Amino acid sequence: MLYLGLTLLSAFLVAVVFLLVRFSREKSTLQRENQRLSTQLKDKVSLLDKLKANQESTLRLVEQTILNERTRIAHELHDDAIQRLIAIRFRLEKLTWYPLRCEVENEINQLRSEIADVVRETRLLIYNEARTQFENESITRLLFDLVDKFKPMILPKVSLSQRYPEREFSIPPAIKKDLYYIVQELVHNSIKHSAATELEIETIWGGDLTIRITDNGIGFLSSDKGGVGSRTINFRAENIGATVERMKKIGGAQVQIILQREEYF
Repeated sequence: MLYLGLTLLSAFLVAVVFLLVRFSREKSTLQRENQRLSTQLKDKVSLLDKLKANQESTLRLVEQTILNERTRIAHELHDDAIQRLIAIRFRLEKLTWYPLRCEVENEINQLRSEIADVVRETRLLIYNEARTQFENESITRLLFDLVDKFKPMILPKVSLSQRYPEREFSIPPAIKKDLYYIVQELVHNSIKHSAATELEIETIWGGDLTIRITDNGIGFLSSDKGGVGSRTINFRAENIGATVERMKKIGGAQVQIILQREEYF
């Protein structure tokens, strides 16, 4: 009986020693694996830090390049185009020194004011600053101001009408700017190419905003589709999530801009 007990005890001790040795080996293996993984993790973190530093350096380089190019363009515009515009404004001012019909003098003064606006807005664009009008004025007010610029023209007669103005909703300045420039480009295209005598801008407020530009001219020309102006219109429309639909009609043409309210509001 004693022999059997000693045998069992010995077997138990052997098993314990075996398990301790195995545990020690597995512990060493786990420690080595943990150390290997820790080293890999440190290497990955170091690599990510280097990539982040490279990206930040590239971003700073790009920003500096943009700033340098903007500064160069600013200097070129200031020393050439803007100075020529200012010279034209002064020449127009000199014309007012001579006896002129009242309407001619008014037109000259309006042209001087337009040139001053162009100079100011060009400087704002150079430094990527928004016109204060887009910050402070509604799109309706901006379109009325646009129509007022064409009032001295004999033809076409440009007008603005509104449907459901009480439903007008606020539009962010950046969206307002692109929308305004789309309408302005379409109006200019009609004046230059359509030979129209009447041009109407109509705003329709509802769940969305629809702006229709309608004239009684000769319709669209095939050459109108691929110009810089058309590409600019499409770019601005895509930028704000608007759609531009061009439609021929009897005795003229119509362009419809639809800005979906839920896109931004």
